[in-house]
Amino acid sequence: MAKIKSLVAVVDDEDDILQTVRTVLKKDYSILTFSDPEKALRELESADADVLLLDIKMPRIDGLSFLKKAKTLFPDTEVIMLTAVGDSRTAISSMKAGAYDYINKPFDVEELRASIEKALEKRSLAKENRAYRASCDGAFCEIIGSCDVMKRLFELVAKIAPTDSTVLINGETGSGKELVARAIHKSSKRSAKPFVAVNCAAIPENLFETELFGHEKGSFTGAFERRTGRFEHADGGTIFLDEIGCLSMAMQAKLLRVLQEGEISRVGASDPLKIDVRVICATNMDLMSMVKKGTFRQDLFYRLNVIPVFVPPLRDRGMILPCFFTDF
Repeated sequence: MAKIKSLVAVVDDEDDILQTVRTVLKKDYSILTFSDPEKALRELESADADVLLLDIKMPRIDGLSFLKKAKTLFPDTEVIMLTAVGDSRTAISSMKAGAYDYINKPFDVEELRASIEKALEKRSLAKENRAYRASCDGAFCEIIGSCDVMKRLFELVAKIAPTDSTVLINGETGSGKELVARAIHKSSKRSAKPFVAVNCAAIPENLFETELFGHEKGSFTGAFERRTGRFEHADGGTIFLDEIGCLSMAMQAKLLRVLQEGEISRVGASDPLKIDVRVICATNMDLMSMVKKGTFRQDLFYRLNVIPVFVPPLRDRGMILPCFFTDF
């Protein structure tokens, strides 16, 4: 029996883009294309597309407005934005509104394929999570797996949750590192306070400091009002820094100071602000190797790696594995 192909929908007002996507993807996926965003909204509500490729610049309905409606009408569809190079602010706004990723136009075919495959993995994992969640409750119900190694993980989470120690979660992409971070937060004394997740790989370097720490009005061109950053939003709760290995050396130094001093400084502010935030980080990179290569600060690594946690990939959760967890 032939394998059922995943459905990829494309919404773009440029016919050459639609034709290109059809040509390069039709072998591996079922393709639906729309040049009219209004028609696309009507038809996609019942199409159950797995992934949506969405242009940001379109007539009648711009990509960001389309995205917000799409996340309401068909929230399970993962959205990848197609954006012109240099339009990073709009791209970041899209990520905040629920887009999975964004690809610059003209796009690299292999980059596009890789992004689609990761989005499909995320959608598949979300489906499995919902099925599992329907059969259980509690802080761990979103995490898939009942084998011995996962039971060890649950025990470790229950043990470390009541502390305020920094946690570094290691694991492959799609293994559920954020779910583990949320379970730690839900089981902690901070559970009534915010859990703020930040994908470090999705924020451009020039916006990172203001995203994390905020800025004062007039601190730079375009700063028309004061803005609070992610750390302030997480005050009293937990901040989850995913893909921590993607931080530049400059941002690593700023994060290290936050961990050391327990305070942040908004861009353009003269006085620091005290914060009470638990930091949980995650990575699929070998940070120790990065330390040896000089691309990740050793002092920051040891600040983050207070409690290391390893999350096994889904393919290994049906067997007993050696213990990867560190007692503390």
